[in-house]
Amino acid sequence: MVQSIATNVKRVIIARMEKGEDILKTIEVVASNHGVKTGQLTLIGAIEGAHLGYFNTHSLEYVDFTVEEDLEVVSCMGDITTLDDGSLVVHAHLIAADEKGTCYGGHLLQGCKVSVTIELVIFETEDEIKVYSKGLPFVHNIHLRSEVFHSVCILGCGGGGFTAQHAEFELSERKFAASIKKLKIKDHRYKVILVTHQPPYKTKLDYICGEYVGSTSIRKFIEKHQPDVCITGHIHPAEGLEDKIGHTRVINPGPTGKIIEI
Repeated sequence: MVQSIATNVKRVIIARMEKGEDILKTIEVVASNHGVKTGQLTLIGAIEGAHLGYFNTHSLEYVDFTVEEDLEVVSCMGDITTLDDGSLVVHAHLIAADEKGTCYGGHLLQGCKVSVTIELVIFETEDEIKVYSKGLPFVHNIHLRSEVFHSVCILGCGGGGFTAQHAEFELSERKFAASIKKLKIKDHRYKVILVTHQPPYKTKLDYICGEYVGSTSIRKFIEKHQPDVCITGHIHPAEGLEDKIGHTRVINPGPTGKIIEI
């Protein structure tokens, strides 16, 4: 059944982007600078090219594509929400047209660069929209966090798409490494499980459409710190596949899940 809430507009933030700025990154910067926790956004302008994505419901694959020419942004709208760890999530769809009026549309991804200008309007709402696990004592948010259960340490990082570098993960690397070192000093029998949405680069789990689309940031961390298991997702055709990076098992359990013995 559909769920809904009623709220009011708190503020309207207006920004003008400059040539060369990345649209998605700049939306995040503007929202963060003004302390926006939740709201709606809309923008128009012109871009050097588009990097968009869509989910193919027939092949069950999430595909991204690029249009490498000057485009006019016909429409772009989306929302801004906040995870319970305080990090912002921007979800937007963009439609852009070429000189003949042919339109390209999809999920806004990093790589859409401003060619002339982009005019952004954010409508901040009064109530923060968050997803909680109230009433579910066995559900833990592990995004950019570590949780220890008996002799198992679980490190988590969501987000990430098809870019090689995972900025959020890199910000948490030192914290994750310190957690592993502390536990191993305490008792070398501790097991470490790394849970990431985006798979590490260059394994069976991130090969799609003839190329590897995983994160080099995550792979470097695994190569250096060798967690016992890395559980990942994102690439739907990789459901059920398993690979290894050194001694680390890399597993995509898929939506049905998998029992893993560590």
